[in-house]
Amino acid sequence: MDGLEDIYYVGLFKHDGSTKVQKVYDNSSVGKDLAIQFQTLTKTTPADVVIFETPQTMGVGGSTTSIAAHTMKAFAKGDKTAIAQVKQNMEKSYGTDDLTPLQDVLVKVGNKGRRLYIVAMDAGTVKLGEESSRGAEEGAFNETHEFRLHVIDDLKRDPNKPAPTSNVVHSKYYDNPNLKDVPKGFPNSDSYDEIKPKSTAGQDKKSIQDSNKSVQTKKKP
Repeated sequence: MDGLEDIYYVGLFKHDGSTKVQKVYDNSSVGKDLAIQFQTLTKTTPADVVIFETPQTMGVGGSTTSIAAHTMKAFAKGDKTAIAQVKQNMEKSYGTDDLTPLQDVLVKVGNKGRRLYIVAMDAGTVKLGEESSRGAEEGAFNETHEFRLHVIDDLKRDPNKPAPTSNVVHSKYYDNPNLKDVPKGFPNSDSYDEIKPKSTAGQDKKSIQDSNKSVQTKKKP
């Protein structure tokens, strides 16, 4: 996602080639397609994205929360109600309301007065991605999942219509009508190895796998 000033990578989850996860994602056709969609959609619906690695394990690969533009603008000004709202969103999505790792970037994006998506990659994603080709692949797929379902699809949604439930969103993506809300009821049949190839998730997985092979090949002497 080079050149996208509206996406910020925080802490360990750096966008400077330092993690295999990000290399695999950026090199993939799906990552490039989602970047183009993001650029197009944010022309009419201004938004920022912050991607970081959580300090604790969530057990789901990733999680995303969105915060309204007016809340972010008030947050940047130090409004106590807005700060409490952001902390509440963090606690609900990531199990912590500690804003310390994100404080500077949240104030920066808040001053822009745009909608914000905070994407948390599960603790260990980057470390695993550094140590294992498989880890990099799964981490990149998790990032794809979060960005497609919870950023791009949300930007596409008609704000005048009710937002779909997590069950509906994930069931459609994995082509599994019985899929419960993630993470509470995520069934073994939809583990990474058993994602249905013809589902949208399966197509994304194939793109990430192809990218991972390419990244690994380029490393060989």
